Amino acid sequence: MRFASFQVFRDYSLFLTFVNLYIRIMTSTTPNTPPSTPTTSSIDASISSTATKVGGKLKKIGLWTLAVLVVIFGFYIYWKYYFTYSDGFRSGLLQKMSHRGNVFKTYEGELVMSSIIAKTNVPIASEKFIFSVTDETLADQMQKAEGKYVRLHYKQKNATLPWRGDSEYIVDGIELEKGQ
Repeated sequence: MRFASFQVFRDYSLFLTFVNLYIRIMTSTTPNTPPSTPTTSSIDASISSTATKVGGKLKKIGLWTLAVLVVIFGFYIYWKYYFTYSDGFRSGLLQKMSHRGNVFKTYEGELVMSSIIAKTNVPIASEKFIFSVTDETLADQMQKAEGKYVRLHYKQKNATLPWRGDSEYIVDGIELEKGQ
């Protein structure tokens, strides 16, 4: 059977009725029985069950997508703020220790590292190492060692957090240099 145009299918419910009727004709086991015409309620029930199946699948896909995004975001936060990028030691003159901040009070310090020292033990070329301290007892030890040559152990993070300090270098150990 060939149709000249598809104007018959403009009404969606009429189209569904035609499809349902065609399926019943093709699957009918008794060839001489006329097929029954589907009612609107059976078509609505069919559409409703299909929509429920599709909605359930979309909900499941959405929940999995959300779970994957939460895990990726969690890994990013860990890498950005808690992963230790590098750690090591720095030696020099502990020049300054301060407890500062508007909302979060943090301990901040400066270490003057000398790369070239003159014969009279005076540094000629120097560089400042700016760091933060998160441990209060360590900060107290450092305030007592201010003006002395020290060796600091630090951990470098990828980014700063307001309650951890202004620098991405977090000092977690101090040793006084020999003779100090």
